Amino acid sequence: MAIKIRCNRCNRRISIDEAFAGSVCRCPYCKTINHVPNPLFEPSVLQQQRPDAPPTGAGSGPRVAMRADAAAEMVDIPVADRIVFQGVATLILMVMLLAMMIAGVVLILSSGRQEQAPPIIQAPNEVVPEPLLPPEPAPANPFLTGQPRTIAGDVALKTPVVYCIDAGGLMRGMYYYAVLMTAASVDSLAADDAFNVIIAEEENTKVISQSPFGGVRGREIEQLASEVIPSGVGDTIAALQEAMSFEPATIVLFARKRIDSPSFIRQATEQGVVMITISMDGDDEVNKSLADLAEQTGGKSLFYNSSQLQRLLNQAEK
Repeated sequence: MAIKIRCNRCNRRISIDEAFAGSVCRCPYCKTINHVPNPLFEPSVLQQQRPDAPPTGAGSGPRVAMRADAAAEMVDIPVADRIVFQGVATLILMVMLLAMMIAGVVLILSSGRQEQAPPIIQAPNEVVPEPLLPPEPAPANPFLTGQPRTIAGDVALKTPVVYCIDAGGLMRGMYYYAVLMTAASVDSLAADDAFNVIIAEEENTKVISQSPFGGVRGREIEQLASEVIPSGVGDTIAALQEAMSFEPATIVLFARKRIDSPSFIRQATEQGVVMITISMDGDDEVNKSLADLAEQTGGKSLFYNSSQLQRLLNQAEK
């Protein structure tokens, strides 16, 4: 059913399809946009547009004539152009949806490329190689004759030198190692180098002397020193004080106990005597005491435990 309205501008009567009810249409004459009323919500408009009913009692002749006139009036009235807003909106939505789908595909493809792309490897900073240092030499075997004028194979000695060996009960098991180390050191001395060996027993000291032109060497020192059996408490301080009477340049001390004698340290310092101390399986307290004694006189301290000494002796005897 068509809806009939008049143009707001040219006041001509136009007929619109009921599908445009509640929407707008364009006047076919002047192209003006007009509002199309909805009969369901604007009955007053329909009543205004509906032709007046014939008066009561009127015959059929006038009504038929009026309808004929109305039909003749509507014959040549063109229908207004349809503006399909719903179709346009649908088209816009479809375009937007297509654009979103394309954007999603592009995003997925780009992320896939990023995942598959090889990692960027930055050029590493140039590293200057450190100079290769020669490996540290293995410790010398103290039971073998090492470099000239040395003890323990490589610790330098100044002559005259006096070797002091504690022969107290604490050195039992260690005394023989000290004698062998002394014998190896004596063999490293020159024939005209003066030396003395002092063994600190419990009640006295045993001195094995070598004049600059004598012929006592390491084997004789080993035989003479092996006659002593460690026992009691060796008087190490007395042995050191007797060693000072020989006016040595170096004193080598083998001990397994603390040595605390400020007076001896002062005397050794005043006479310029260097102490080389060798701890024979001593504990931390003994090691520290002997290390302090060597340090205060400008010397050096060495430490050996029983397992090291036995292993080194086995290697020397092969």
